[in-house]
Amino acid sequence: MGRLHYGQLEVAFDDRTLIHLQIAIGSKLRRGEGFFLSWIGAEDGHDARRSIWLGPTVPLGFTLESVRTGPINRRWLHDMDLHGSTESGLRVMPEPVLERVPERAGSR
Repeated sequence: MGRLHYGQLEVAFDDRTLIHLQIAIGSKLRRGEGFFLSWIGAEDGHDARRSIWLGPTVPLGFTLESVRTGPINRRWLHDMDLHGSTESGLRVMPEPVLERVPERAGSR
């Protein structure tokens, strides 16, 4: 489990999710955009939706436990970026499964 560091707040995410969040958030902050980041997390023994405002001037850090996080899923980044541009902001979502294109007969 990795950690997103935001002021005094530390939020745990699995490393694969966190590396994709780092890329998506970094992209938006480089463009000077502020936005909400939302996720579902345990609070007082039950799941709650949590949100924080991220802006280009707010200190933010990421700590990943693993050096290897697998290949980057461009579709996931695209989906995060699209949601990040809405009123509700970027939200942590499950990784979309990439559809494999079937091989054409005789293409080997």
